[in-house]
Amino acid sequence: MSWQAYCFLTKNYTRVTSPGDVRRSATSALHFYQNRQLDLYASKDAHRLSLRQLVFFGRQMNEERLIKSANYVRMELPVRIAHRIRDLQALPYVIVTQPEIAKVYELYWSAFDKFRRFPEINNLSDNWKFCDLLETLLDEHAPVIPNLSLGLSLCSPHIPPDSLDAFMRRMLISRISRRVLAEHHLALSKSLGRDSVNSKDPHVGIIFTSLSVKRSVDKCAHLLRSRSHATGLKHRHDSTLPPIFATIVAGKDDVSIRITDQGGGLYSNGIQSPSDLFSFSHIRNATRMDDNRIGALRSASSKGVKATVAEQGDRNAKDPERGAGIAPHQRMGLGLPMSNIFATWVLAAVLLLGTDAYLRLPRLVGGWKTLTRGVIDLLKKGTNLEGIEV
Repeated sequence: MSWQAYCFLTKNYTRVTSPGDVRRSATSALHFYQNRQLDLYASKDAHRLSLRQLVFFGRQMNEERLIKSANYVRMELPVRIAHRIRDLQALPYVIVTQPEIAKVYELYWSAFDKFRRFPEINNLSDNWKFCDLLETLLDEHAPVIPNLSLGLSLCSPHIPPDSLDAFMRRMLISRISRRVLAEHHLALSKSLGRDSVNSKDPHVGIIFTSLSVKRSVDKCAHLLRSRSHATGLKHRHDSTLPPIFATIVAGKDDVSIRITDQGGGLYSNGIQSPSDLFSFSHIRNATRMDDNRIGALRSASSKGVKATVAEQGDRNAKDPERGAGIAPHQRMGLGLPMSNIFATWVLAAVLLLGTDAYLRLPRLVGGWKTLTRGVIDLLKKGTNLEGIEV
C-alpha cells in the first residue's frame, strides 16, 4: 500500500504506539492533506543549468546578478524538493513510516515549507538572510545520506532492488544538484566585490576551473588506503607489499583513470555481478545488512555525512591511525554506491574489473554532448537524469 492510499483510507483514524509516533503521524498526515502547495510546486519542471552557465554567470558578479542568483535558488529549490517529497510519498507505507525514512521526509517537508515562504529577495540585506537559511538547512540535512541508506537497508525486503536503487539515484543525484546550487550561491555571496575576471583565483563560486586530474588523484591518495589495507591483508606474510598503480589517460572527449592493486578484489559469495557492489539493496549486496555496517550507519545518522573528499580528509587528520589504515574502524558501505552516484551526476562511468577500478570522465571543455551514446543509454536505465545538470 502506498503512502497516498494509506492517508486516504485513514483520514479520520491514525493508530500510534508511542508519543513519537503521535507527533510523526500527525505531522505526516497533515503534510499529505496540505498538498495544494506541494501539488503546485511538484507540477513545475526544474530549470536546470549547466556548469558552464554557472561559470559564465558568476565570473562578473555584482549586486544585481547576486540578487538574480538568490531568487533563482529561492524559487528553484522548493520545486526540486517537491519532486522528491512526491517520490517519498509514493513509497510503500511500511517504508515511509520507518523511523529513518520518516526523519528524511520531515526534513524535506520542513525545507520545502521554509523555501516557499521566504519572501522575494530585493537587496543584499535580504540575500544575507537567505544565506543564513541556506547554511542552516545544509547543516540540518547532513544526516540524510546515512538515514536513507539505513532506512532502505532495513526495508529492502519490501521493495524490489531495481525500484530501490532507482529511488536512491533520484534522491541522491537531486541532492547533489541542490547542494551545488546552494553552496555555489553562498560562495558567490562571500566573493562579491572581488574582481573575478582579473583575479588569479581559479574559483568561480564553488566551481574550480583549473582542474588537474593528477593533482586530484594525489589529493585523493588517502582513498587508496583501503586498497592498501586489502593488499596488506592479502600479502601479510610477504616481506614487501606489491605496489598500487594509478594510471591516467587523456582522450579527445574524456579522461580515464585506472586504479590497480593486488588486494584480491571486492567480490564475495553474495555478489553476482560488479554492479551489485553499487546497490543499496541487501538482496543484491548482502553485506549491507552486516551488524557492523548497520551500527556505523546508525552512528553516522546522528552526526551527518556530506560525502566529500574534504570530509574524509578531516576525519583521517583527526585520527592518524585510521588515516593510515592501521586502526580498526566501522565501514558504512557507502563508498562505492556514492562514488557511482557522483559519477552518474557528471555523466561519468565507473567500472570494476577484477582488482582494477576504472573511472571515465567526460571533458567539460567540449560540453556534455561529447559523451558517447552508449554511456548515456547506460545511465538512463532506471535513472531520471534530473540531477546531471545543476
